[in-house]
Formats: sequence, C-alpha cells, structure tokens
Amino acid sequence: LTLTGTPDKVAVSGTHAADFTVSVQPGSPVATNAYTTFKVVFAPGGAGLRTAELSIDNDDIDENPYNFTIQGTGRATPEMDVWGHGLEIGDGDSAQSAADGTDFGTLTLGNSITNTFVITNSGSASLTLTGTPDRVAVSGTHAADFAVSVQPGSPVEANAGTTFNVVFSPGGTGLRTANLSIDNSDSDENPYNFAIQGKGHLWGKLTAWDGAASNFFGYSVSVDGDVALVGATHDAIGGGRFRIYFRAQRRGHERMGASDQIDRLGCRDRRFFRLFGRGGRGRGGGRRRRR
Repeated sequence: LTLTGTPDKVAVSGTHAADFTVSVQPGSPVATNAYTTFKVVFAPGGAGLRTAELSIDNDDIDENPYNFTIQGTGRATPEMDVWGHGLEIGDGDSAQSAADGTDFGTLTLGNSITNTFVITNSGSASLTLTGTPDRVAVSGTHAADFAVSVQPGSPVEANAGTTFNVVFSPGGTGLRTANLSIDNSDSDENPYNFAIQGKGHLWGKLTAWDGAASNFFGYSVSVDGDVALVGATHDAIGGGRFRIYFRAQRRGHERMGASDQIDRLGCRDRRFFRLFGRGGRGRGGGRRRRR
C-alpha cells in the first residue's frame, strides 16, 4: 500500500483544522499484512465542540482517499501572568530585580516608595482572584514593611488586565524581604507567588549639645528639612547639607564668636564642614574649616 499524499500523507481540513496537527506522519509504502502509525495532536483554539477531517490519499482502488472525521471539546480556561515595568514576573520568582519592580531599592527610614504591578489574563475564560480579605496577600520576614495600597480588580476578562500597587516603607535598616501571594482560578498557577525586597537606610545624625561649665550653646539642635534649628530637641534622620544657626554667647565680659562656639560642636564621623560667622568676627576671620 502506497500513501500518495503530498506534502503530507495525512492531511487535515474542516472547520477547526487549525486545532488538529499531525505530529508524526505515517510511513510508506506499507507492506502486505503490515501497518504504520501516525499521531494527531488536539490543541483547542476555543471553547466548545471543535471538528476537523482527516484525508489519506493512497493506491487502494476503492478507498482513495480514505477520510474520517475527528473532534474534541475545548474548555475555556484562564491564564494568569504578572508584570512589573513591562517585564514578566514568573510564578515562584525569587530573583528580585529593580528592572521588574520586585526590588524597591534603598530607601531612607521614614520614607516610602510605590511600585505598580499588572495582572494579565491571556486565557480564554475569566480569571477570578479568589483571595480574601485581600486579593494580593503579603507575608514573610518583613511583611509589615510592605503594604498593598491598591488591590487588583476581579474578575479579569480574557485578554484583559488589572493593576495593584505595593508600598515599601522600611521599618529598619538593611535588607527587608517579603512575599506576595495571589489566589486565583488558573489551574496550574494557584496561588501565584513571587518575592519582593528593599533596603532600609539610616543617615547619620547631626547633633549639637551643651558644653560644660561655660555652656557655649545652651540649646539643642534638630533638623527640619535641610535646616537645623536651635531650641528644639530631636534626633534627626535625613541627608544632604545642613545649616546650623545659634546665638552668640558671652563668657564673662568677652563675647564669644562663632569660631569659638564651633569648638563645642561634635562631629563623630569627622566629615568636612564650614562655619560662616555673621555680625562679628571670630577666630579665623569669621569662617573656619574643620575636620
């Protein structure tokens, strides 16, 4: 028996021919009292009944071509994916990256940053996010440092998407980690999990304190934005440049200049700073550099 079809010995036609593929074509010729096999793969492109016809051209005089109908039923299913900054975040992803938003970067304590993520449904049925009370749940070592400020919508229709926002507010210094979990109706990605992280940073403190018997300052200093104010008590957290303003003091009958008073300003990390005097000249001409 010779199978004469070209280019395929078994051809597929019919209403949903694209849903059926001959993955292995039969051999030819087929010897007397022998056989050959072929394989057909069904991958439904839609829901409901899907039909096609197979046709095999051959040299059998009364069964050429040899035809028969095949069918299958497609079941609509959702297919969930999560994206950050346009990059896919796979289910179970533990490789945090700034590129996809799963690494929130380094943040000064007291501040926060928000990253937006997108849930898409590339399947053929609605995707339901089933988590309660929150559709996106946060867990892990530093879960308290991460909050879902905007929860995603549900259901997510086929070929549609929804977004959610995560806020990172570090509660301590160093690496802060957590996990996001999204319960859903995708049969092979439920729950959809991935890891997130960020780092907390604490800037150095700028502090002025009272001297000993001479009491040079008489006031404590705190930072408000980038300006240090005399007459308040506060442990400053911040960065950048600071300006310290203080009142000149008298030591007996001698008025203390700014340069004299800076001697009482401690600098634990010994960074460079400048002193600018005004309304009088202290040692060094009213300006002094010190490490």
